Amino acid sequence: MDIGTRARSRRLIELLGIPRRLLPGILPAEVQGLTGIERCPLLTVAEHDTASAMFVADRLHPESAVLSTGTWSILGALLDGPLVSQQAMECGFYNEIACGSVLLAKNLMGFYLLEELVRSWRAKGVYCDYASLEVLARRAPPGGFRLDPNDPLFYSPANVEQVLREYCWKT
Repeated sequence: MDIGTRARSRRLIELLGIPRRLLPGILPAEVQGLTGIERCPLLTVAEHDTASAMFVADRLHPESAVLSTGTWSILGALLDGPLVSQQAMECGFYNEIACGSVLLAKNLMGFYLLEELVRSWRAKGVYCDYASLEVLARRAPPGGFRLDPNDPLFYSPANVEQVLREYCWKT
């Protein structure tokens, strides 16, 4: 999609050599008229769950930013138009069309590493739960080891423990 025109980017489609016949149509919001289904409530969302949360947060507190946290995290805010500066790109932000606004957002790692470690330990028969891990984390001395979960080493590793060892040696 072209963030300015909010239509398919013909230039990008041509540059990538994507046959137009592979692209599905973009449906307008008037689904009842297209389907013939009457008395069917149509509930629309802002593209995906995080964009929907951003939309609601913005309506409650305009000019707010939201951090949606889970396996991965998304930091963002709704804007009237796209922010396409070199600085925004270098900082890893992107623009998404959402409910007539533009969601300026950045993906962050979130709890992926922790979830993968817990899964790995449980597969080995090592008991652990999040509450116990929280207790251990609170007991750790302040100012200890610093980890950048957005380091490329951590993108979908086959063995999280091994990758953590590599990261420790690297840093």
